[in-house]
Amino acid sequence: MDAIQICLGMLAGLLALISVSVMAFEFSNLVADYAALRHYDREHKEGRKKW
Repeated sequence: MDAIQICLGMLAGLLALISVSVMAFEFSNLVADYAALRHYDREHKEGRKKW
C-alpha cells in the first residue's frame, strides 16, 4: 500500500512539474509576442509620421 501511494505521489509531482514548466513556456511566449507587437507598433507609428 505504501509503495502505491509513493508511486502515485511521484506521478502527481511529475505532472505538476510538467504543467508548471509548460505554463512558464507559454507565458514567456506571450511576453515575447507582446514585446514584438509593441516594437512593430512603434515602428509603424514612426513610419506614418515620416510620410
